[in-house]
Amino acid sequence: MSDIQKHVRLGDLLLAAEVLTSEYIKEALGTYEAQGLPLGKVLVIAGFLNDNQLKSALDLQYMVNDNLLDFEKAVEVMKLCFTEKRNIADAFVKAKIVRPEDNETNKLGQLLINAEIITPDQLDECLVTNESTALPLGHIICHRGIVSQPLINRALAIQNLIRTGHIDRNSGITSLHAGLAREQQLLSLESNRGYAKRPLKSTPKLGELFSLCNICTDAQISELLIDSIGGSTTIGSALLAKSNLKPEMIERAVEIQEMMDRGTLEKEQAVNALTTVILKGVSAVQAVAEASAYRMVPNQAVPFIDLLKASGILNNEDITVDIQECLSVNYNQVKQVVSMMRENNILDDNLLFSCLRLVELRELNLVSYEKAIIALEFCHRSKNDIEYTLYMTGVFDRTRLKEKEYPA
Repeated sequence: MSDIQKHVRLGDLLLAAEVLTSEYIKEALGTYEAQGLPLGKVLVIAGFLNDNQLKSALDLQYMVNDNLLDFEKAVEVMKLCFTEKRNIADAFVKAKIVRPEDNETNKLGQLLINAEIITPDQLDECLVTNESTALPLGHIICHRGIVSQPLINRALAIQNLIRTGHIDRNSGITSLHAGLAREQQLLSLESNRGYAKRPLKSTPKLGELFSLCNICTDAQISELLIDSIGGSTTIGSALLAKSNLKPEMIERAVEIQEMMDRGTLEKEQAVNALTTVILKGVSAVQAVAEASAYRMVPNQAVPFIDLLKASGILNNEDITVDIQECLSVNYNQVKQVVSMMRENNILDDNLLFSCLRLVELRELNLVSYEKAIIALEFCHRSKNDIEYTLYMTGVFDRTRLKEKEYPA
């Protein structure tokens, strides 16, 4: 673990204060990963903590991570909150420990206010929900559409870097404000029309995704994060400056992230697809479509050809004897059919792999047959890939801001 990642976790504090055992924490973490709920919320739902105890633990965690309170003192206060059911103010008095002032901390809400991203009134409203639900403040702010998940992630990273001494507070706030300005500029592009600010907790961050593909290490990602925040730029830009990656690789990685945001791509598939993109230079849609449809059963060549015919893109005379034979068997021949069509220049790659991607989306019941036909027709006319087309035709929401405009 790098220095940037070192911080006191909620479980660390609760274990040290003997509030919970390691077995309880392990059980709660299993639920946390399975359902995507915050650990604290899982502990409350499971009856391990009440809302007041969780809030006290989170406040103490903030104080320790902001270097305002020694860990041992936080443990002592937490024990009193739990065993004697005291509120945090009374626990500090009982322990004869001076409580740090809240306005000295680098809390998420305070950083966002200082960067002029949210207003004090917005923060107060979100804090009310935070106290009543025990959901993380960042999740609430994002869920309400006030701040995007990428900007929340950046704020949390800056918060950690300030705490660990890698950047000063002013640099972090400047970088946050620059991130907001960049978002506002990108929102003016037609390709980002309808962009939805919403929590995207399960999708790996860009640096993490490249790390999973063994393009860089966790330590290198930490260094890139410092560079990007210090230079008020993106992690993608920092990655380009320090690697042999091309700009289109970053763009395709973001496309893959968006597929994960929408629940149309699993983590393992995403890593395999991005690896293929980097090694072979293919589009994100092609890498995902090949990895998915080629392993599906039964014979995906049948719905593949059916969609092309139903959309008016493929005629009966285009279906050769070899292709017809592939359609008549019970095992998957879509890979062979795609290869034949590419060899004979029947359709361009964008259309072939866009249709192949649609086959999987149809199999997952994420796109209706009628919308698939309309989208494929639109894809044919616009020359854009199917992911962008499904967004433009209203089937999918935009979850990641694009850096450029696309043909109409």
